[in-house]
Amino acid sequence: MIDRRKLIALLVVLAGSAGPAAALAQQATTVTNFRVLSAGESTQVVIETNGAIRYRDEFQPLPPHLSIELQAAQPGLPLRQYDDIYRGGVRYAVVSQPAPDRVRFDFALTGVASYAVYQEGTNLYVTFDNPTESFGTYV
Repeated sequence: MIDRRKLIALLVVLAGSAGPAAALAQQATTVTNFRVLSAGESTQVVIETNGAIRYRDEFQPLPPHLSIELQAAQPGLPLRQYDDIYRGGVRYAVVSQPAPDRVRFDFALTGVASYAVYQEGTNLYVTFDNPTESFGTYV
């Protein structure tokens, strides 16, 4: 038979140790901004966040379209279509929230056939060959 006092004490200890860890694990990363910048002969899209990044990406070659979905994330920037980019192969971007814990970037591209995605710190970087000439940063 289990001693109830020991069981209650064990449950209190477990609840106390799991509480802060569980709270941290459930905190969503906030997506704060994105930029499109010229990086030599490449275009770089930087998605800025304030925390850990989990993402999935999908590329459609015709017409060129790239989707990046950040998981366990919340928007800290306006959810809308950014029509006025037109630089470095990026025509426009749409930032949306398809689920309460996801932020999605859809980039309409031109002249882009392949890309690479990598993380550095709390930012996510997308790079591809720049099909145009050097350009000013879009913020």
